[in-house]
Amino acid sequence: MLHEAIETDHLKHCLAQVKGGISPQEGLALARQAARTTLGCIVEIGSYKGKSSLAMAMGVRGLAPGKRPRIYAIDPHREFVGQFGGQFGPVDRGDFYTLMLEHAAFNEVALINLPAEQVAAGWGEPVGFLFIDGDHRYAAVFEDFVRWYPHVVPGGIIALDDSVQAGAGSKRLCDELVGAGIERVGVVGKITFLRKPIDDAVRLWPMPQTHLVLAETPVLSGGLMRFVRLARAAAETGRRTSFAFVQPPGDGRFQGFEALSLPDAMERSWEATSVPGAGFSPGFVKALSEIRNFKTGCRVQHVLNDRSRHDAFLRVNRAFAPDVVIFNTQAWEPGSFTDFSARRFHTVVGAVDSVAFAPVPRLDPGDGVFRVGLQAKAHGHVPALLANLPEAVRLRVLGTVPPEARVAGERVEYVGAQGDADLPKGFYAGLDAVLHLDVNAGWANIAAEAMACGIPVIATRAGTEGFAEDGETAIVLAAPDAAEVAAAVARLTGDTALRTRLAAAARERIGAFSWSAYAGQMGAAIREDGLFHYLACPELGMFGKWPVGARIAGLEEVFATISGETVLDVGGAEGVITLTALEHGARLVHMNELEESRVLMARKLTAAHADRVEIAQGSLTPWGRFVEKTRWLLPRYDTVLYLAVHQHLHGAERQRALAGLIERCGGRMVIRMPDDLFEQEGLAEVLAGAGLQPVSQRPGVLPGQGALRIWKRAEVK
Repeated sequence: MLHEAIETDHLKHCLAQVKGGISPQEGLALARQAARTTLGCIVEIGSYKGKSSLAMAMGVRGLAPGKRPRIYAIDPHREFVGQFGGQFGPVDRGDFYTLMLEHAAFNEVALINLPAEQVAAGWGEPVGFLFIDGDHRYAAVFEDFVRWYPHVVPGGIIALDDSVQAGAGSKRLCDELVGAGIERVGVVGKITFLRKPIDDAVRLWPMPQTHLVLAETPVLSGGLMRFVRLARAAAETGRRTSFAFVQPPGDGRFQGFEALSLPDAMERSWEATSVPGAGFSPGFVKALSEIRNFKTGCRVQHVLNDRSRHDAFLRVNRAFAPDVVIFNTQAWEPGSFTDFSARRFHTVVGAVDSVAFAPVPRLDPGDGVFRVGLQAKAHGHVPALLANLPEAVRLRVLGTVPPEARVAGERVEYVGAQGDADLPKGFYAGLDAVLHLDVNAGWANIAAEAMACGIPVIATRAGTEGFAEDGETAIVLAAPDAAEVAAAVARLTGDTALRTRLAAAARERIGAFSWSAYAGQMGAAIREDGLFHYLACPELGMFGKWPVGARIAGLEEVFATISGETVLDVGGAEGVITLTALEHGARLVHMNELEESRVLMARKLTAAHADRVEIAQGSLTPWGRFVEKTRWLLPRYDTVLYLAVHQHLHGAERQRALAGLIERCGGRMVIRMPDDLFEQEGLAEVLAGAGLQPVSQRPGVLPGQGALRIWKRAEVK
């Protein structure tokens, strides 16, 4: 809360004596909001002579020294005529300095003497309160908003000056934002205060408009084909895609798009840079570790295969250091890629053009032949298939098969490689069924395209998880066994009604996987949300790599008896454990989390229990500093949760932190850490020496997670 003496008297008096663009009442509102900003810093765009900066500086003085947010005043102080004729220039910089000196506000305020757009480009600090008071023309204020909005924390405040005056660009933008669903939390004078949605952090953030796709060679493989199709869909919304190769095509084009060399690409700035696949040479993977130092924008790693190629994708991950990892198969479950690094992990499975691939009325040639299509990579199954399939079944193979490997005879037709435009008529037309026989795949193009063409599909599960449902949209096989394939083909040949039903249901199901929808999902996954995700729970807006169940596993007996207790949770886990404790009736939960973005998520999750929870951000070490700044710490807690923290602390400091937590444990001490670390540091002896006794122990559910150990004070029954 703002100090009462400053709020009512001194601040108003000071502001009344200072020249500037705000009234004392507006300055008081800014000061109050500054005092409420406990997460992130304060950024002011357009500082003029410093009156509003002074107001906010005096506001934060009511907070404890360690809790005062930094205030950054951004103004180039160049010659400028405002929208309503105001004259601005370097002389204002002198007045700004004088005001800061007179009131010692330089202790709270830092002037950044650059245009706001230049500062935004390199900004890296979360913003809790953003005050936009620069050029009030619509284009300029819109630009300020778009560039700085991503830096504002979810739930943060954005204030717009001159937002009620007719004709002001600030008013137009303010009306648009409110119309888009941004909450207006207050209006004081001509300043409107808005709150960024806490549950939809990326809704208004622009998608990347310039996208670079990196690959080693300009060969139209399955992975690059996907990105050509994605680029076409993205182009319909104005987003531009370029490709970069070690040796680009001589004409500088790749499938109609710009093709660059790697050095030329790195001379430019990109809003997003993608690496599709992992079938690269060691030299190219090494180059990725250098490329990441250029202006790549959001770095995106695309995992286009199932988990069988885990190691190859891990090498790319470590070299490229992506911000986002996007899988194209649900086979990569949370917990299966914990050795990968990124801020966020998403799954966007794939797409098909249901207009280009559409049913074509089939004229029955009357020859009694049942024609089945399959890809060249499944050609190894052909001899066994022919041995099991009736003579009336013919196979049509798509893709390149060397002449010496082909099977002779009229029962197999080789159509060769086909471009997108040729596939519907050159391959799918005339087929009675399609086989997808992969055991490792990310997205089964042949199955998806066949479904779009209204052709019954017999498929393995690999790469078809999202759309192939056995007996509903396809016949799904456990394995590509020739006898089972033959039996499935026999079912189709003898049941026209089954073929018709499967084809119709499949066409309807696959229609949801359009390229426009895929481009939208991909853009949404790439857009930055300012957070570093830990747990994987998309329904709660969490896109991390750790499964929620693994984090909570073993805590059932703790939650069963936690009602009415005080709890200290220093592991955080984005608030999931704290929320579960609150839902089980904990009287009070104090939580600490190292990552500020996880604090945001925890506050979102526990908002309904705000009267029973306190959440702080920071490190447990040094322990003395943690205790000093975390003023709500109780002398004792009924339960202390120390989960997956100890191994991340260092040296003697982690011993002091553990000792401090044990001292504050009045009942149960719940610990999870790697088993070898627990043994190496002799923690059983440490706990016993502090008067704690072991109660139970449950093994971890993930490799290296360690057992969950519950200890209790001897005097507690």
